[in-house]
Amino acid sequence: MAEEERALVGDAHRVGSRFGELLEEVRENELDDLYSLALRLVCEARFSHTDARTILAGIERVKRENPSVDVREAAAISVIEYVATWASKQFRVVAV
Repeated sequence: MAEEERALVGDAHRVGSRFGELLEEVRENELDDLYSLALRLVCEARFSHTDARTILAGIERVKRENPSVDVREAAAISVIEYVATWASKQFRVVAV
């Protein structure tokens, strides 16, 4: 097995273990919205070091609010909102 393949297997094991840990912490009230639960579990297990959940949840929200919007457009809107939020956090208002 090549080094790259071993890394993928190791990563899959880590992600699977983390997913199992998170699954054990699921509360009964989270079962009402299985899509949101699955999104949270996958994003926290595999993409915990990123803001993937924020962007994917934004896409879902845009599609829910505007069913006729293409998924690519929903993704663009979600990313624009994400970047705008990030940029606004960089601002510092000072008195002059």
